[in-house]
Amino acid sequence: MMARKISTGVLTLSAIILLAFSPATLGQVQAPGWEMRVCADPNNMPYTNEAEEGFENRIAEIIADELGAELSYMWYPRRRKFIQQALRSGQCDMIMGIADGNKQVLTTLPYYRSSFVFVYPENANFDISSFDDPELQDLKIGVQIAAEGGMAPPNTALANRGMIENMVGFPIISDYDVDNPLSPIVTAVAKGDVDLAIVWGPIAGYFAQQQERALRIVPVAPKFEPPSLPMVFSIAIGLRHGDRDFEYLLDRTMVKRWDDIQAVLKEYGVPLEPLSKPRLSLKEVEEN
Repeated sequence: MMARKISTGVLTLSAIILLAFSPATLGQVQAPGWEMRVCADPNNMPYTNEAEEGFENRIAEIIADELGAELSYMWYPRRRKFIQQALRSGQCDMIMGIADGNKQVLTTLPYYRSSFVFVYPENANFDISSFDDPELQDLKIGVQIAAEGGMAPPNTALANRGMIENMVGFPIISDYDVDNPLSPIVTAVAKGDVDLAIVWGPIAGYFAQQQERALRIVPVAPKFEPPSLPMVFSIAIGLRHGDRDFEYLLDRTMVKRWDDIQAVLKEYGVPLEPLSKPRLSLKEVEEN
């Protein structure tokens, strides 16, 4: 996940969600093989890459399969103004992996929820589970540097506790001259270049699986840094404002293929926070 200022609005998914489709939307989708255009970064594992090996590629495939669509990509570096330049310009119809409530786009139902995590060796001589653990004060801590130069939420939490000097920064802007540009922060933990790192969950889980040294992943606590900074985010698909029919269609599809989507996330080692499966309305159940 790109570290940036994000709205904290979160849908209450424990309740029944009534998906109000118009008759035209339910019957339409277009002819089999219609093109579902996704804007994605070509070198941004574990999310996406041009070989379509990321978990967001896999989830997009599931959605396209369910809708009878032909999946296509507009490859675009996920940097500043990514949304404005790629989605709003009409080069694509959707972007995977958008924080729920992001005001730049219309967001679907979230399909997973994750958090920032502590990553450190299984055999470390410390046991960290909170920003308030005294042992953290003596450690060299790898942190992710936000794309726009801002502070990622964990970095603010560390700074608030007087640990600016402990931090070692790793950029989260993809470097197109190297493979797996988001991996160095996790690799640094495995090599001992830093004692511990604080990483967005999907990045941590995926690259920890690839290290020869066993690494421990612990969700950060507390999960909220006062006055208004969460460490946990729900993730959805971003659409153009006004694409309500498409939003309803994708919501319905994700509910139907929920278990398949969750299986992909687990396969890629994404640390998942509780997120209840949305329920179809009675009308939708009868139609399926």
